[in-house]
Amino acid sequence: MKLSKIKYILLLFAISINLVSVSSVHAAGINSECTSSQVQDNVQCFPTAAYDEAGKINYVHDLGPLGYLNNQEAVDLLREAYDVWENVPSSSAAFNKAGTLDVDIDLANYVSDFQSVYSTPPQSDDVIVFDANGEIFQALFGYGPEVQTISGPVWKNEAGLYDSGFAILNGASIPDQSKRDSFKAALVRAIGTMLNLDASATNVDLYELPSQDTFAVPGTNESNLDQLPIMFPYQLTNNFDLGPDDISSVSSAYPNQLTELLGSIKGVVLKPNNQPLLGVNITAYKAFTDDGVALPLIENAVSSVSGKTSPNGDFSIEALGNGSYYLRLESISREFTVAEAAFSVGPHQGNQRRAFLGYYNGPGNDLVNSIDQITNGTVVLDSNDNSVEGIVIQP
Repeated sequence: MKLSKIKYILLLFAISINLVSVSSVHAAGINSECTSSQVQDNVQCFPTAAYDEAGKINYVHDLGPLGYLNNQEAVDLLREAYDVWENVPSSSAAFNKAGTLDVDIDLANYVSDFQSVYSTPPQSDDVIVFDANGEIFQALFGYGPEVQTISGPVWKNEAGLYDSGFAILNGASIPDQSKRDSFKAALVRAIGTMLNLDASATNVDLYELPSQDTFAVPGTNESNLDQLPIMFPYQLTNNFDLGPDDISSVSSAYPNQLTELLGSIKGVVLKPNNQPLLGVNITAYKAFTDDGVALPLIENAVSSVSGKTSPNGDFSIEALGNGSYYLRLESISREFTVAEAAFSVGPHQGNQRRAFLGYYNGPGNDLVNSIDQITNGTVVLDSNDNSVEGIVIQP
């Protein structure tokens, strides 16, 4: 299947700005720093952003226009994108416009007035640059309008939380009104990267529809691409609404009192020799009943990656509502894990186990390769016990 892919680029700052082939986009849900042993074991650390005294994440923006938008219109679009994340009821993520940059950033002053801002940490505000006509993207990075945003978290404070993030927005990508929705979708995703959320392979069947694959979720087809999460590695539609996976990620990374009432599924994936199996995508599909047959619902799918937070093969799927869930295991497409990937899924690169693994069929049962073979494999979350832990999956 040939789909048009709109690219995003993530930049990480050290002393100067560098374009990197991303080894991981930081995953949601963990608020602690990495230990040295975790780094040595090739497990990334995933701190989230720091709040100001009012409990909000501050941002400042450029003074110039953005494509066909004047400055106020660009600022309004930016706020719309922030509101998409802020309006999640089960998340505490909130944002405050703290002011503007002192100058209008363009190609002539990019290095002196923007790049130099990040030469010495710490910073306290997210910084948004409007590249009015795309000249910064073209001259410094070699990208045209196909790359709409460059974004990411920047500095960590003493507590291991990111103090700030940044985004550079490509005005060449929004030349007229017809591109507004597409650009807003890209902007929502850019804010997700500044929030330190991981790229997601949830509902990947919609992107890589297998011609002969018994593991495919029933009902997946190209017509419902809007069921892909905002944080999917590629933008394939103009949809800018958050999906269940996005909501789960931001809720677990930035929880509030409502988050504590939601459920979770936690466990570990092991090889047959009991060693951790890292880099496996585990998706929880909420079940629905069709003519008496329980089927997975792609509209309510949330995933996690084994070994994302430790070298032990652990996985944790957070912020789930009550109901029955099917668990599907699959390898992550190499397209989303190689060093050249614009956005990788999870922290593990290289030659992971390259095979579809199947559906979890309950404690002590082998994995099965289709939904109708599952006899004891649904995980039930209800008001009495909304957190299930200790699941061991051993292909």
